[in-house]
Amino acid sequence: MRDCDLADSPLASHHHTPDCEADTLRDFMRESFACFKGNIPTTLSAFHGLCFQLIDAAIEEAGPIYEKADSGAGRREYEITIRLLQLFARDEDRHYRMRAMCYLRLIGIEGRSFQALGEELGVERQTVDKCYREIQRRLGDIPGHGDKKPEAREKYRQLRLGKKRVRAPWTGFTTWKQSFSLQPQAN
Repeated sequence: MRDCDLADSPLASHHHTPDCEADTLRDFMRESFACFKGNIPTTLSAFHGLCFQLIDAAIEEAGPIYEKADSGAGRREYEITIRLLQLFARDEDRHYRMRAMCYLRLIGIEGRSFQALGEELGVERQTVDKCYREIQRRLGDIPGHGDKKPEAREKYRQLRLGKKRVRAPWTGFTTWKQSFSLQPQAN
């Protein structure tokens, strides 16, 4: 195989990754329970308290590994992606910057409004919104963290078009009408 390093070749690279070999949060919890040397409580509430105490001790011992287990195996890749997008967001080309900011907004890192992003980029709010919606559509219409629900967006779109909300008649209308008809008329 040309231009390829096989795994057993001396040219193959090997990067030691100790974080992949470290204990998982489950291992820390099992160890915490297995090493407990005290008496087992007789009441259920005391037993719950002991379990919660052992779980807290295991989480504290796990430290940064707990964060990795809590956020999934791709946490490192996620961080790298965010940093790359932030670098692109500082690019001189306005189009790359806009796309990077839209991706950051979609994953919940960028919290500014489309208006604020448009002002920074020197474009209209609608331009940033269009880029954001296009990226969303390409990714399978995934919802962003700060987005309104599709029903709410449709409701506000209808209001912009001038369509009024259909309202039920006031339930007190008949009472009001009856109160005028019961009063004696003054001459």
